[in-house]
Amino acid sequence: LGTAASFNDPIYLVTDGTNLFVADKTNNVIRKIVIATAVVTTLSGPSTAIAGGYTNNSVFSSALFDKPTGIVSDGNKLYIMDSKNFTIRLIQ
Repeated sequence: LGTAASFNDPIYLVTDGTNLFVADKTNNVIRKIVIATAVVTTLSGPSTAIAGGYTNNSVFSSALFDKPTGIVSDGNKLYIMDSKNFTIRLIQ
């Protein structure tokens, strides 16, 4: 993705000091931006926007969200509010 990354309603972000993690609400994905290089990757969901969904498995890259509207970190883990699925998802 990098400089070609296209966000659609990036509503929340959190940092671990090295990366920014973004809840990209309307694209239904979680993105990571490396602060030093500005490289953007999609951590969850497909690399292109899709309608929201719900898939919760051990492989975070294939997880699906429906309107992720919040993201926080405790320093080691990410917690994502998946608003249309009425869940809070834990990412380790």
